[in-house]
Amino acid sequence: LQGDSMEPHFPDGSMVFVNHDALRDGDIGIFSVDGGTVCKQYHQEGGVVYLFSLNRARADADVVFTSGSGRTLACFGRVILHAPPLPGRG
Repeated sequence: LQGDSMEPHFPDGSMVFVNHDALRDGDIGIFSVDGGTVCKQYHQEGGVVYLFSLNRARADADVVFTSGSGRTLACFGRVILHAPPLPGRG
């Protein structure tokens, strides 16, 4: 992983392992977002998909998908670890 948006759980340069289990709310995943690859925490609420940075000081790196946004999203896999709580719920 590159960058600090997933610190302190995943420092810059970390390597993660994924499986192909279905994502559950709060899981960490590796995603393709508009052709780029990111590691984020998954949350879906009322038809909106949120990909959160664990480092809340980097909330600017969060990604939000609404219906009709025209953006592309695909999940490559679920990161194997015990996921931290969603922002504001822990």
